Amino acid sequence: MNVILENKATGEVQEVGASGKLPKGWRIKGTRASIVNDQVKAEAGSLRGKLEQDGVKWGDAVAWVTKRLGIHQCAPCQARQTILNEAARNGWAETVRRIKNTF
Repeated sequence: MNVILENKATGEVQEVGASGKLPKGWRIKGTRASIVNDQVKAEAGSLRGKLEQDGVKWGDAVAWVTKRLGIHQCAPCQARQTILNEAARNGWAETVRRIKNTF
């Protein structure tokens, strides 16, 4: 596994193998997996904000993606779409409870 190092003085970042000593003046910033995970979280937060800003509802977004993947929408899928569209109003706990009832 590779490790991401950051130079404390310059901010320079390097990816190196996990073996060996930590060079003086450098700190461990993370691993490739942790850096990618942080990027995914940031992008998800950005997507959530964009969807809310544009007035796109979660159920509609999921339906749009699944349709393009060739997944046909069944009656329970339509119910989940409606439930997700109401998530902002009902809160996540109620939304999850209602979705569980569709299975």
